[in-house]
Amino acid sequence: MNPELVSIDSEHREGRLILYLRGDIDLSNAQRLQQRIQHAVAGESNVVLDLTSVAYIDSQGLRLLSQLSKSLSRQGSTFQLIAYRGTFVRSVLELTHIDEDVEVLDTIDDARGRPTPP
Repeated sequence: MNPELVSIDSEHREGRLILYLRGDIDLSNAQRLQQRIQHAVAGESNVVLDLTSVAYIDSQGLRLLSQLSKSLSRQGSTFQLIAYRGTFVRSVLELTHIDEDVEVLDTIDDARGRPTPP
């Protein structure tokens, strides 16, 4: 496993947890990354995964996204992906039809969260 291939940062903004991934997501790190993401999103109602700094994603990374989407849906959470149009990652998301199950947006400014109750 090569955890150096991908890094993850997070912030809470406007009622959403935003996870910023950087690097490559592949067989060597997808399982560990999935554990880190699952831990980070536990109990969150609005999750945005920013993939704009991900250069490469393989089938294990796509599996991670699909499983994360299902898991968040079961707990009643919203889930959105950010990936620039014309990039390798966006093309893969579209070719594999993940964009039919998960909302894929162009920028973080396009993401929206659920209103937070007063």
